[in-house]
Amino acid sequence: MSEVPYDPSGQVQSTGQAGYAQNMARPGSPGSKRPDDGAPSIIKVGVLGVLYGLLHMGVCTFFLFGGMIVSALASAQATVSQQGPDGQATVSGQAAEDIATIASGVLLVIGILGMLYGAGCITGSIGVFMRKGWGRIVILIYAGLSGIEGLLGLVSLGRNVYAIVKATEVVELSVIIELVWIPMLVTLLVTLLFLAFCISSYKVLLAYGSNFD
Repeated sequence: MSEVPYDPSGQVQSTGQAGYAQNMARPGSPGSKRPDDGAPSIIKVGVLGVLYGLLHMGVCTFFLFGGMIVSALASAQATVSQQGPDGQATVSGQAAEDIATIASGVLLVIGILGMLYGAGCITGSIGVFMRKGWGRIVILIYAGLSGIEGLLGLVSLGRNVYAIVKATEVVELSVIIELVWIPMLVTLLVTLLFLAFCISSYKVLLAYGSNFD
């Protein structure tokens, strides 16, 4: 019969229990618990950051193309349809062309800045995947901005719901829903993405900050 090891504290422990405790304490043993490095949660934050950046880049692509199209169409219309008898552009035609140029310039600037904004978030997400400290800081900044966008989205949804309630006084509710349910659904999904990115980023990146270089 095997001897029971003596415990100086006055407690007796069986050989099987002692061996199991030693195995649990040994890092490489099958029964040992590995330290939680937060890898799945960090990957989720990185994926949300990529989606956030791609969303902004996709929206700003429309601004870029919209700016170019507005500039081309408005300039052509101002030149062709608003010329004077002597072939020179009238004052109103020149003003229309100037307005179109300014509008297209604004759209192009917004589009370029939005593309850079989205690219920065994707770059930060890559840094998070690589466990880089700079990536963590970049994503925390973007997460704060995303939270602001999410709150603005909630405000927009609330105003839309209020407008729908007021509109039901003169229009059938079914008609209103048929017209607005797709835009409101898109707004809701985008708002949830913004809020999820914000909350997950702060929760995970602050909790596992020591895992970043």
